[in-house]
This record gives sequence, structure tokens and C-alpha cells, in this order.
Amino acid sequence: MVMQVFMNLTIGLTSLLVLSYREFYWSYFGILSGALWMITNMMAIVAIQNAGISIAQGVWSGTTIIVSFVWGAAIFGEEAKSLALALVSLGVLAVGITGISISGTNLLAKKKDEYDILADEIDAYDDNYKPPEKPLSTKTILFGILVASLLGIPNGSVYAPIHYITSTEDITVPYIVSFGLGLLIVTPVFAIPYFAYFHFVKKTPIDWNLKVLPLRAVMAGTMWNIGNWASLYALSYLGYTVGFPLSQCALLLGGVWGIFLFKEITGARRIGLYSISCIVLIGGAVMLGIYGK
Repeated sequence: MVMQVFMNLTIGLTSLLVLSYREFYWSYFGILSGALWMITNMMAIVAIQNAGISIAQGVWSGTTIIVSFVWGAAIFGEEAKSLALALVSLGVLAVGITGISISGTNLLAKKKDEYDILADEIDAYDDNYKPPEKPLSTKTILFGILVASLLGIPNGSVYAPIHYITSTEDITVPYIVSFGLGLLIVTPVFAIPYFAYFHFVKKTPIDWNLKVLPLRAVMAGTMWNIGNWASLYALSYLGYTVGFPLSQCALLLGGVWGIFLFKEITGARRIGLYSISCIVLIGGAVMLGIYGK
């Protein structure tokens, strides 16, 4: 949560940069979007702790695609060139995401201590996480998958409130200011009870780690908000039916980092599966862009 607080502060402040070329726009819906995003991140911690980052991220990316597509096609009434082929495109995307997720696990590795990998990966998400002393049980993993599945509901709904704002102009991109300020407003609502629980109930001191975490948070928050900025442009031009599902293809780049920088995806079989899954994912993205809009 310490990392999250610093990251949220960065996101909130960098969101104001849109004011350099767009007029200030405020909507109370920004608070709702900020709350949904906080809930998404808290559920992500639980999902990763129980199922591992590769499986959890793959599952929530898939459910996020479904939820955002339902918002756009079923609730907002955005017309698709071919609804049937758009649904097929979603299926192709889901297959690609599944393959990328599996390539990040030890299922295809001959010998791999997945719990050491899990401890390294989760550290960036939760500063109070401690690696399990024994292998995770099937029940634990299934619980993590369940949480990751439900995570897609708030994650796929973060920017749905934009649809209900009455304005004569497209305020999709300027809405990032409302989101950023809303995130700053809701962060204490989530953070204070969290810190109080660990301090008074768990009797665990909060390690603010001011020498390391603020810099990491600024870097992570800035990079995330650049992607967030781009996703709002995608929503503006492509709509919720196509724009938001395509934003989940960020999982592809995560795998590239895992291969070349962190060396988390190694071995011919895992890299091969990742490469094939990337082709499938890109194919699904192209299909959705053609038939979903």
C-alpha cells in the first residue's frame, strides 16, 4: 500500500499535464473512477498472492475485455460492424492472453521454483507480502483465479462513467484530470484503514522505505499514466467496445520485459508459446479493430 500511495500521488499530479493543451474539466464521476481503480489494485494484490502474477494477470485481462465489451455493446449500444465476428475476435484475444499467461508460469519448464519467482514479482505490488513457506495449494490458486476473475468487473468499468456525462464536447481525454483528482481524494479512504489495521491489529510497523519506494513509484506512476492517457484516446476514437479491450494487450509488452530484462520467461518451449500467443493476440486485436467498430 505504501507503493500504491506514492504511485497514486504521481498519477494524480501527472494527470494535470493535460491542462497544458486542454481546458480544465471536472466531474464527480472522477471520484467513482478513482475508487474503482483502487479496488482493482487491492484485488490484484490478493489475486497475485494466491495465484501468481502470470495466471492472475491473464485471467483479469480476459474478464476485463469481456466486461468492457459488454459495457460498450450491450449497455451503451455501440454498434459493431459484425457483432458475431467481434465476439470471435474477443475469443481470439482471450486465447492469446491465456497463452502469454501460461508462458509466464513454470508449467512448461523442466525444473523451476515458481515460488521464488512469485516472491520477486509480488514485491512490486505489495510491500507487506511474505512468500509462502510451502507450495500453494490448489484451493489457494483457485481462490486467486476467482478474485482475478471478479477483478475484471471494476477494472473494465473504470471509465464507464464517462458515458453518463452530458456534454456537447468530447470530454474523454480531459476526464483524466477528474480521474487523477478523484484518485487523490479516495486514496486516504483506502490507505488509512489499511495502515491502521497493520499498526493496531497486526502490530506490524509500516516500512515507508523513503530511499527506494518514492522513486520507483514516480517511475511506475508516470509510465502507467502515459498508458492511461493513450487508452483514453483509444476510447475517444474507438469507443468502449473496441478501445478498452485493446488496452489489455499491454500484457504482450509485459512478456517482452519478462524475456529480455527480467529473464522470467526462459527456455525454448516457454518463449515459443509466448511468441505464438503474441501472434494470436495481435490477430485478435486486428480483428476486433475491423469488426468491432
